[in-house]
Amino acid sequence: MNNRERIINTVLCKEVDRLPLTFFFPPWDETLERWHCEGLNKDSDWRVELDLDPGFEVIDTKMNLMKVVNLNFNPGFKRIILEEKENTRIVRDQFGVVLEENKKSWTLPRFIKNPVENRKDWEELKAHRLNSHDSGRFPKNWSEVVRHFNQSDTVAQICFYPNGLFGFARELM
Repeated sequence: MNNRERIINTVLCKEVDRLPLTFFFPPWDETLERWHCEGLNKDSDWRVELDLDPGFEVIDTKMNLMKVVNLNFNPGFKRIILEEKENTRIVRDQFGVVLEENKKSWTLPRFIKNPVENRKDWEELKAHRLNSHDSGRFPKNWSEVVRHFNQSDTVAQICFYPNGLFGFARELM
């Protein structure tokens, strides 16, 4: 059973030869540095070194063939720095969340204010930034993208964000 068959059968609750073993999120840079100090080969893909399945291939701007499928806000929020502190900064991110992030290392940010605090906020956001009929949501080469993934061993993930069933709603509120 190949990677694609294994993942699709797992998602559909069908029989598999074994469960897929893959990382959804890559390790933090600090984690990779530690693994390299502990003997992980720096010159090869960490997924291969850890004997992981290929998993999902994200349709995003890193792929030469494709352009991202935009499931996010359109237009998005402009990321702006609201306040600089010694070790942290307060920013409004691309999802409209005001948060405090660490400047020296990657850690989970502290959420301060979300873009939806009441029904009026939601209605405005939905009307102005979540139009599903916006022509800019799919790339012009969509049929080429579909053809590529139909011939691939990996499973296509349309975009990296929203984060699953609850991630998008969590960041709104």
